[in-house]
Amino acid sequence: LCLENAVNRARLRRSGFTDVLTGWHNRRYLKSRLAEELARASRDGSPLACLMIDVDNFKQFNDMLGHVAGDRALSIVSKILRAQFRNRDLLVRYGGDEFAVLLPDVKLDEAMAIGERVRRAISGETGDGSDSLIQIPVRISMGVAQLKPGASLDSLIRDADAALYRAKHAGRDTVSS
Repeated sequence: LCLENAVNRARLRRSGFTDVLTGWHNRRYLKSRLAEELARASRDGSPLACLMIDVDNFKQFNDMLGHVAGDRALSIVSKILRAQFRNRDLLVRYGGDEFAVLLPDVKLDEAMAIGERVRRAISGETGDGSDSLIQIPVRISMGVAQLKPGASLDSLIRDADAALYRAKHAGRDTVSS
């Protein structure tokens, strides 16, 4: 009975930190890990970069093709993204059609190059061939930021989010810092 309770507790805790659609960690998990990553970066003097990723014109998927197609597009994007990052990178479904990625030991110029590679991998994707739900090409915009010395926990996310908005205002399907 004790073992079963421990397993159920662990399962419940894991489900509280996991997005059901993508299988990625969620925003709550990011908040708990951000403090750890900030402490590690400060202790080691190592860089920490963050990517904020948004699916361009996502409302079109839901409005034109329905929410099932929108969910399918998010699932496809999350699978392509997962393949582009290292195991040690922290991938999070931040909310809706936004994703965040923490890149330990990565400087801003490297993060920009990674961001551009990821953007190209997704640009124009229309599905994986298993169904015809996705008929609108998928594109992403991305904001990139690097942790500044002495910065607060939220400043890295805030800076990456501001860079994401600059990418959106620059015409979408782009990476900005």
